Amino acid sequence: MIQSVIKKGDKIAVASYTCKDNGRFIYPRYPQFSDDIQTIVEKVDSIKNQPRSNLYQGKSQVYLALNEALEMLEQQNLEMPTGIIVVSDDRNFDPNFAGERPVDRSKRLNIPVYCICLDRYQKSYEIKDLCAQTYGLYNAFKVQDQASKQIQTYLSNFIQRQAGLYYPFNYTSTFEKDGKPHLVKIDSQTEKYSFTLTTP
Repeated sequence: MIQSVIKKGDKIAVASYTCKDNGRFIYPRYPQFSDDIQTIVEKVDSIKNQPRSNLYQGKSQVYLALNEALEMLEQQNLEMPTGIIVVSDDRNFDPNFAGERPVDRSKRLNIPVYCICLDRYQKSYEIKDLCAQTYGLYNAFKVQDQASKQIQTYLSNFIQRQAGLYYPFNYTSTFEKDGKPHLVKIDSQTEKYSFTLTTP
């Protein structure tokens, strides 16, 4: 089945993540991209469970690992639709940290975050909301086969979902601040869009 969703020219990399160790979260440090099915399967099969520090009660720092993964993808400068799929048990460390947050970085880079949660434990700091905010998807399963099928679905629909790009923009309005809805039209190179803007 996976052969039908990975095409020639795709770039798939596999990595594991854990708590901060020597200043890093992602292993290997520089994941290798491939479109070869056998190579990808071997990389998945060779994932090693990184030791979890007792300092963090066996939890992972998924938010910080995501930031590192996003930074690594930014450096790759891939000129193709790009995304991250996290497979997790969702026992994550408190996401408080300084610097650019993964949602902001994901939107800036247009790299959505998807998650498959193997729902076997009491969850803490799940990334369901983060996935929604980055225009990715979140699913939780108790059975590994279901999780595997969902990843294939993610990959099958990835290009179509990625077409819904995030375009931040600023505008100046001449509308009165009257609390009423006003019709707004946006012209792009290919289409025209209309929506209603309610002023304060």
